[in-house]
Amino acid sequence: TYGCVQPSYRGGSEFLNRIRHQVDATPHRTIQYFVETEGRRVQEALTARSEEAMAAHPEGAPAAEEASDTAGFLLHGDHVQAVLERCETHLRERGLEGPLQDNPVPYEDVAHSVNITIDDVKVKEQKQHRILPNRKDGQHRKYLLDTVVHVEHGGRRYCLVGAAILPVLQVLIAFLRHNSLLHLRFQFFTDGHGVLHSAILTVFGWCRHRVQVLLDWYHLVKKCKEHLSSALRGAQIRNAVLKEILPLLWYGLVDEAITALHDLEAGQIKEHAAVEKLIGYLERNHPYIPCYAARTELGLRNSSNLGEKMNDLLVSDRQKHNGMCWSKEGSLG
Repeated sequence: TYGCVQPSYRGGSEFLNRIRHQVDATPHRTIQYFVETEGRRVQEALTARSEEAMAAHPEGAPAAEEASDTAGFLLHGDHVQAVLERCETHLRERGLEGPLQDNPVPYEDVAHSVNITIDDVKVKEQKQHRILPNRKDGQHRKYLLDTVVHVEHGGRRYCLVGAAILPVLQVLIAFLRHNSLLHLRFQFFTDGHGVLHSAILTVFGWCRHRVQVLLDWYHLVKKCKEHLSSALRGAQIRNAVLKEILPLLWYGLVDEAITALHDLEAGQIKEHAAVEKLIGYLERNHPYIPCYAARTELGLRNSSNLGEKMNDLLVSDRQKHNGMCWSKEGSLG
């Protein structure tokens, strides 16, 4: 534990040899070898356990099922209607108006839903050959991706980590089956990565009517700020436009926000391509942008921050220090 979880392999080797009073008895490469070997064994055990979980049920792998009524998985009734009416009142007080009832993201019943936060965390890839100090290779820097999944239901939580999105999603299905959760609704929280959305909807296509992807509010705001900073002439104009479109997005009024971007005056725009890029981002993610205001009042999650925290705990705290770079096997191990 002291030799690999927090310090570098070199630091762990020095500590271990000092405790043993044996100089250079255990080289840091030896510790690295054992960590990577153990990492392979963990992944092999996880894969074997997943295969056992899938084989333990007579129906085998999940098969495509016909769309059925999902009303039992969602919140309905007077309480939801009252919340939406209050949100509409707040909208009118701001001088805004929009059809909150038409938002494509429904309001899940947490008792019948599994919250799944999934994200990729990026670390620097180890080069095969050392680059000379006077050479600039920043543009050619390559990265490795580890996929982290946080699963939550009924007060119980679990994390899964893997080297790629699709294999981790397959393990996730086995995990859900092993814990008798496949009959529930799956609420995914993501940062808006298009490849991630496509993978989720492909792997869970057999129960598409019980799957909902939700775009994290923090990343939506961040993306708007980044694109508008590139698109508009100065911080003052950018902040004024943000003040106009962020309330619309908070209430899930994506079409109205896109209209506001189309109506920007030519004199305000510095780079038209950045405006079009933000509009395209909102159009692609329209099905995943809820009425965040109503969800907040209903006590539902709007954030993927649990996934971000798991990224920190499981990957970043160990692998993102100055000067560190990793092989694929080493990072996963």
